[in-house]
Amino acid sequence: MASDKTRIISVTIYLTDFAHFDALNVAWEAWFEPGTAPSRACVKAELANPELLVEMAFVAAAGEEFQG
Repeated sequence: MASDKTRIISVTIYLTDFAHFDALNVAWEAWFEPGTAPSRACVKAELANPELLVEMAFVAAAGEEFQG
């Protein structure tokens, strides 16, 4: 089923260190068209791979777009 970033409903973002929060915001805002970013929650977490700084869990709609 097809989907893309315009169909993202919410995101949970896991950061290893909130010192990276400002850099995350810059990348986040650059990735979405202005005013289209979905709701998100940022959580500080120890990730399974210590080389990673961030992990994201996306919830998105898929399939045919509703034409109500």
